[in-house]
Amino acid sequence: MIKRIFIKTNTFQVEPPSASGLTKDALVLFLNELLETTKKQFILELDDNIGVFDLYARCFENAGNSFVYYPELPEKEVVPGFVPEEKRYQKEATLSFLSKKPVFCLGVKGVFDLKTVQKNIKKESLSVDFKQNEKTTRESVEFLLNNLGYKKEDTVKEPGCFSVRGDVLDVYPYHFKNPARISFNYEKIEQISLFDPASQLNIQSLKKLIFKDYPDTQTTDKASLRSVFSEAVFLRGYSNKRGLSIFGEQIKNKKHSVFFSNSCRPINKKKEIARRAKKAASVFYVGNKKPGNLPFKASFVSGSIEKSFFIENEKVLVVSQNQYLSSDFLQDRWQPALVSSYQLPHGGLLSEVKKGDLLVHRDFGIGEFCGIIEREEKTGFSEGIEIAYKKNSRVFVSSEQLFLVQKYVGSGRKPLISALGSKKWSSEVKKAKKAIEDTAKEIVSMYSKKTEKRGFSFVKTNDLDNTLSGSFSFIETPDQKKAIRDVYFDMNGEKPMDRLVCGDVGYGKTEVAIRAVFKSFLSDRLSVLLCPTTILADQHFITCTDRLEKHGVKISLISRFKSKKIKS
Repeated sequence: MIKRIFIKTNTFQVEPPSASGLTKDALVLFLNELLETTKKQFILELDDNIGVFDLYARCFENAGNSFVYYPELPEKEVVPGFVPEEKRYQKEATLSFLSKKPVFCLGVKGVFDLKTVQKNIKKESLSVDFKQNEKTTRESVEFLLNNLGYKKEDTVKEPGCFSVRGDVLDVYPYHFKNPARISFNYEKIEQISLFDPASQLNIQSLKKLIFKDYPDTQTTDKASLRSVFSEAVFLRGYSNKRGLSIFGEQIKNKKHSVFFSNSCRPINKKKEIARRAKKAASVFYVGNKKPGNLPFKASFVSGSIEKSFFIENEKVLVVSQNQYLSSDFLQDRWQPALVSSYQLPHGGLLSEVKKGDLLVHRDFGIGEFCGIIEREEKTGFSEGIEIAYKKNSRVFVSSEQLFLVQKYVGSGRKPLISALGSKKWSSEVKKAKKAIEDTAKEIVSMYSKKTEKRGFSFVKTNDLDNTLSGSFSFIETPDQKKAIRDVYFDMNGEKPMDRLVCGDVGYGKTEVAIRAVFKSFLSDRLSVLLCPTTILADQHFITCTDRLEKHGVKISLISRFKSKKIKS
C-alpha cells in the first residue's frame, strides 16, 4: 500500500486543488501526491521570491521526470555551438505536455503567458522510433533528423546534433541526458545503445528507443504554453508569513475550498528529530530505501527531501533521510552518465580526438588516430579504436585496452610515426623513464617537507550553531558542499593543508575560503587571503567584512594603496 502524508485517499475531490502553510519540502511532497492521485497535467506559476528553480530541483530530486521546469530563454546571444540549458528545459517541458503523461510544470510569474510555443506544435511534433531488428534505413532516419532541425557533426558531443559513420548513427536529443547510438545492418536496426559523450563509448544497451520532438522554426505565429495546453490545470503559488501556498483559478459559481491548511514547521537541526518523534501522533520517513534501526516507529515514503518538518495541528513528523543520514542532496539534471574508466589517461577523451591526431600506444609507439570502429570477433562485436603506423600498418585497440593509449602531448616539431617491430621506441621509453625518475626524486624531496606535523591544531568546531552557513544568501551546490567538507577535513588533520579549490567565476570559491577563515578565527588564529590584484583584494575585503565582521571577526585590508603606517 502506498503511504501518503497529505492525500490519504486514492481520489482527490477538491477542485481547484489548494493548500497553505507549507515548507518547501512539504510542498514537494504535496505536489507529488497531487500528481499521483489525479493523473493530470499541471502548470504551477510561482512568485519570484519563492526560488522557482530551487523548488523544481527539489521536486526533480524527489520524483524525477514527473516534474519539469519552464524558464525564460536568455536575451543575450549564446556562444555558437553551445546549447543553453534554458532551451533544454523548455523543450523537455513542451514534449512532456505533448506526451499527455501526468506532469507538473513549474515557472516564474508571467512566463506561461509569453508567446514561446508554436500554435500548431501538436501537428508538427514527430515521433522518432527505433526498435531492434526493425526494418528501416539509416538514410530515412537522417532525413527525419534533418527535418527536426538536428545539426550534422563529425562527433556528437552537444544536444541537438547527430553524426553518421558508415552504418552507425549517433543522435543527441535536447531532452536526453545521454546521446543514443543506432547500429544498422543494411536496412535493419542491429543494435541500440546510450553512450557517454565524453569517451564516446556505450554504457547501456536498449531493445527500443522512442522519443518525440519538433522543429524549432523562426515563425512569429506563436502562442503561450498555457493557451496551447489549455487542458492543463493552472495553479498559482505564493509565499507569506505562514509559509508557502498554492491556489487554483476560481471556478464559476463554486466556493473556493482549501484542501490542506496547516502549519508546517521546518526542522533545522538533526537532534530535534528525536525530540519531535516522541510527541508525534505519526511519523513518516522519506528516503530511497526503508530505514534500518530507527529509535522511533515510522512509515516509509519513497522520495527525497532536504529537511524534515512537523505538521503542528495533526502532530505529524516527516523525517528526511538526507538530513537524518547527513547525505548529499540535489543532483544535476543534465549531467550525462559517464564511462570514466575508458577515458584516455592524458589529453584525455575520445570525443576530443580527431582523425589524424597523434596517439601514443604504450607498446607500439606513436601513431595516427583512424577513428572508432566495431570489429566482429568470435565472442561478438568488439568496440574500439584503430591506430595507423608506418608502412600502412594498423593496430586495433579494444575499449578494454584503452588504458594502454594516450593522446600525444608535446611541443616543437611533429614527431615521426613509429614503425611496428622496431627497437627504437623501447629505447626511447627507457630514456624517458630515467628522466622521470630524476624529476620524481626532486618532487619527493620537496613534498616530504610538507608532511611534517604543524605545531598546533584547529578546533573541531566548524561553525557556531550554523550562524555563518545560515547567513549565506545562496543555496550551496553539491560540489560547494563537498569542497567545504574537504577543507574542514584537512584543517582537522595534523598536517598542513595542501589543496586546490578550482572553479569558474561565480561558482562559490570565495565562500569556501570564508568558511575556512571562520574556523581559523574560532581557533584564535590569523588568516591571510592573498589576491592577485588590488581590485580583487578590495572586492574580497567587502565580501569578508559583510560575511564575517558581524560574527566578531576583525577584517583588515593591505595593498599598495595603503600607507606604510597601516602596513606596519
